[in-house]
Amino acid sequence: MTDISNSHLLTFDSNATSHYLAIAIIRDIPYGLEQLGQIRGYGTGILSGKNMSAEQKIEIYTLLAKLRASFDSLIVDLEKNGRYDETVKASLSPAIYQIKQSSIIISDLVRSDILSGQFSTDPALFYNICTQTIDVGYEQIYHSLLPTLTQLLQVHIQKIKEQLFTNIGIALLLSLLAVYLFIGLYYATISTVQTLANSARKFSQGDMSQRVQLDTQDEIK
Repeated sequence: MTDISNSHLLTFDSNATSHYLAIAIIRDIPYGLEQLGQIRGYGTGILSGKNMSAEQKIEIYTLLAKLRASFDSLIVDLEKNGRYDETVKASLSPAIYQIKQSSIIISDLVRSDILSGQFSTDPALFYNICTQTIDVGYEQIYHSLLPTLTQLLQVHIQKIKEQLFTNIGIALLLSLLAVYLFIGLYYATISTVQTLANSARKFSQGDMSQRVQLDTQDEIK
């Protein structure tokens, strides 16, 4: 996802708001949901067997730490969004809050029941809770975050198009001005040369009274 985004310059957008929002959608949230998916798998297996090895316990702690880190990074990126666009921050805050709260519920359940060794939660119930939390995350991505990012990109594209048309218009006007000046210089030079040629012809024919009168202010005069 990151490679595709980079190849299309999405994550290198000069607009700070869309840049950090893209990072949240492409990296932070999917990475956090991936940790939730792994917690779902490990937790369901542990609850089914009512037993947890030392390696599994270490893995659960690692996944919880990764989950917290990804959502902490998400909050940082959201705050950066709000720094540049309060409207975007206000529209995204409920979605981010819901995702984070759902992950906190899972984390608390894992700590209180699995890591404590109680194993009292039904495996199917734990699986369904985790699945619902993951579904909420993807729902927020597709129904809230992506539409907001799309809107920001469309506005940015429209501004770039307007700038492009303005630059093309200015370049066209400058080109027309250059052509006008070139044509004027051309005809002014031709007129001067023709005047010199006519006077030289009359002088060669014996008209010694012929004089050259030039109205220009250049090196030919």
